[in-house]
Amino acid sequence: MTEGFASEWLRLFPGNQNQSRFRYLGRQEIDGRKTLVIAFAEIPDKVRFPTAFSFEGNRLMLLFQGIAWVDASDFRIVRIREDLLAPRPDVHLKQMTISIRFGDARIPKAAATAWLPQEADIAWDYKGTAVEQRHRYSDFRLYAVRSRIVPQ
Repeated sequence: MTEGFASEWLRLFPGNQNQSRFRYLGRQEIDGRKTLVIAFAEIPDKVRFPTAFSFEGNRLMLLFQGIAWVDASDFRIVRIREDLLAPRPDVHLKQMTISIRFGDARIPKAAATAWLPQEADIAWDYKGTAVEQRHRYSDFRLYAVRSRIVPQ
């Protein structure tokens, strides 16, 4: 029912920061890391690629506000929590909360690690029904492609 949480960090990517308002909330230790806590809210007129969800075959564009916990030593995102910017009574979506925890992911064939989502929890109230989902990520693999140009 839900997918695509690996790209949620893109909200904080420098090229997308003008699409949200930000406020520094302070520092907090989370998951054993000293973090900077930053609140954000998407600006409706500025968001180029809003989050898309499908409900009963209808594709909805949704806007979010939330909090990001950013590692103070290396500025990697440790957690993100997002809530709907406003309820969507037009489609009976009362609330939606997304919580994503990031961490090191080992990629065996590449002998490397990458900072990726470890877990994503999603909860929403749609037409008066509460729904919860948990995504757990594991067994990361490296995708590689080989190509060559063939003369015509």
